[in-house]
Amino acid sequence: MSQKVTEKTTTMLRRQLAEKGIIVEASCYNPLTAKLAERLGFRQVWVAGWGIGAQFCYTEPLTTMTEYVYFAKMITDAIQIPLIVDASTGFGDPIYIQRAVREFEKAGVAGITLEDQLYPKRVQYHARPQVKYVIPAEEMVVKLKAALRARTDNDFMIVARSDADGAVGGSLEEMIRRLQMYEEAGVDMLRAGVSAAGAHSGIETLKKIRAATHLPLEATLSKDIRPGVRGAITPKVLEELGYKVARTTMMSIVVEYLAAKEFFLNVLNDRPLGITEEAFNRTTGEILETIGMPALIEEEMKTTKPPYTGRIPY
Repeated sequence: MSQKVTEKTTTMLRRQLAEKGIIVEASCYNPLTAKLAERLGFRQVWVAGWGIGAQFCYTEPLTTMTEYVYFAKMITDAIQIPLIVDASTGFGDPIYIQRAVREFEKAGVAGITLEDQLYPKRVQYHARPQVKYVIPAEEMVVKLKAALRARTDNDFMIVARSDADGAVGGSLEEMIRRLQMYEEAGVDMLRAGVSAAGAHSGIETLKKIRAATHLPLEATLSKDIRPGVRGAITPKVLEELGYKVARTTMMSIVVEYLAAKEFFLNVLNDRPLGITEEAFNRTTGEILETIGMPALIEEEMKTTKPPYTGRIPY
């Protein structure tokens, strides 16, 4: 069995942010994808409320704090690198946010993102085009300060996000004003809302946000970050702009959904399944390695009677 690292993930996250260079953060949506990201070399992972809601088939606005924390605990049990959780609006007024902070701390989460959208969060946020509503900036400051007071580990990170740029009656200028207020409130890192966080914005917008704030900033990578794609928001671009964290979008869940959809349709329509037996066996072996099956088999062979013999197959 692999040994658990002794450094707290909250401390690990702080150390990473203090180091030079951009951090590329993998968006995961369950323990397996988080473990895969860790094995591939990512130093931190993030789970979006959108992804949690999709897993439960509720959507993000209908998912409860208890479900969020349960989901986060499954992920932190599987990995040794920091996990940041999109905690949406904090699940209510300041006292609710304070409980959420303590529950996420107990779940082993390294930090949470809190946004200034209206609570209860409107499902129209997921409409196309999006319809967002934000609370007064002063009210959000109160909530953020409550979150900061609630943490028992000072390394536990509070990330403030503003969605005012794309909200009803909002603007980019209003979002920047709010980010400045949240910075003054004492949060640890800032994130612009989805409309201006990277993938949905241009470089000039990202420059304006960086010029107006001082805390570490995170932004979202473009969906297509191949070299040469005009206007693509890549890790290198974000680093040059002075951003600290480059986050992948929730592409992993979309990719898996598309692959599963194609596979199911192939089965229903009596078409080739799209995977060879060799690829199936190889990938199955990789998954079993990722979840720690070889160590479990070895332990079982030592402790279970009658003893099993033979080579461990993975």
